[in-house]
Amino acid sequence: FFLFIKDYSWCLRYHVSRDDDGMDLDRPLEMEWVKLRRPVRSPDELFAKTASGRRDGLIDWAVRAPPRHSGFFYQVTEAVGSGVEAAINFLHGRGPSLLVQPTGISLALENRQEEEEASLSDEASPEVWGTPITHCWVEVGGLPFFLPVPQSIAFFNFEEMVVDWHA
Repeated sequence: FFLFIKDYSWCLRYHVSRDDDGMDLDRPLEMEWVKLRRPVRSPDELFAKTASGRRDGLIDWAVRAPPRHSGFFYQVTEAVGSGVEAAINFLHGRGPSLLVQPTGISLALENRQEEEEASLSDEASPEVWGTPITHCWVEVGGLPFFLPVPQSIAFFNFEEMVVDWHA
């Protein structure tokens, strides 16, 4: 799962953390900044292809850095089946949270309690609990490393927008 920030030349990569027993439930996500070959101004640029039909290699995998701003870290909010629900700090209590399963990352349903009451169990698959997501597009006020204040976040599953959240 990648977090892209408008007009910024880095993206944040979150991926499922594994230990000897499978997914690490205490620290379910690993995070790293990955350099982009150029800043991206719109989510459409993420899907751009060259004349030959190939993606243009936007990500420079050779340049990586650890995240430092606490707003991009996350908190595990509860255990859900074989995974956990986690909230990115700058969205905690204000916006969507993530469902982290051994199979990947999904967007947690906002009304999960209502779904539970409709007889769904904690063992339900990620398709029941949320929609898989591959990346999100973030527009912020403030600078990403100092005081990022999310104005909007669009979550995508490949090229399909799943949720368009606004502050």
